[in-house]
Amino acid sequence: MEEAVTRQHAYPNTVFHCLYGFYCLGYSRAQLAHIYHKTVKTIGNWIPVYERTGTYQRVDSRTTRKFTAAHRKWLCDFYAEHPLAYLDEAHDAFVRAYQVSFSVSTVWQIIHDGGLTRKVLERRAMHIKEQDVFRFVEELSHINWFHSNIIFLDKVSFDNRGMIRKRGYSLRGQKIAIRRDFQRKRRVSITTTPKEHLIVFSSFNAAAILHVLHRLKRVTQFSSSR
Repeated sequence: MEEAVTRQHAYPNTVFHCLYGFYCLGYSRAQLAHIYHKTVKTIGNWIPVYERTGTYQRVDSRTTRKFTAAHRKWLCDFYAEHPLAYLDEAHDAFVRAYQVSFSVSTVWQIIHDGGLTRKVLERRAMHIKEQDVFRFVEELSHINWFHSNIIFLDKVSFDNRGMIRKRGYSLRGQKIAIRRDFQRKRRVSITTTPKEHLIVFSSFNAAAILHVLHRLKRVTQFSSSR
């Protein structure tokens, strides 16, 4: 039991308890060495590491040898371009690029060392220009509307899988926000028109709905000419 305590490397939690005793409780290095069954030199090695880095973590020599600075930079650059990517997606992309096998958890360790943290995503909508809204209203105002030509048009085309990604990775102190279109599936449009006191629902593909819009445009031009 004594050998397990004195011959093994200390866990980071033990090191932090020791540092707390040194900085907050005023214990000397010799006293801490006696309490934690370490040499004074070992206690002296923990202190400068904490003062230099602000934390304490043993260096994994295997990871250091396996991943070069270029590898680490590649992963950080990957998340700079794809902040919403999951760890397994970054892992697969790295394996395809370098043909190196490693665990997915190593991705988190590397990007964390590079200063990236996981944050809640801020979505910013892409608004249509106000001038385009006024123009559209002006064009519709010239149409003589009757019940026979009322058309309700709706489109369903976004891929809701993109809404699942609510978190992403970015540098500490920076917000992560995206402003872009939704990922789209095959466009499916639905129109409803009154016909003999009934409402008829129809489903169209993109080509058919473009035909409907062209017809509406011709009606608008004809009404404006009158």
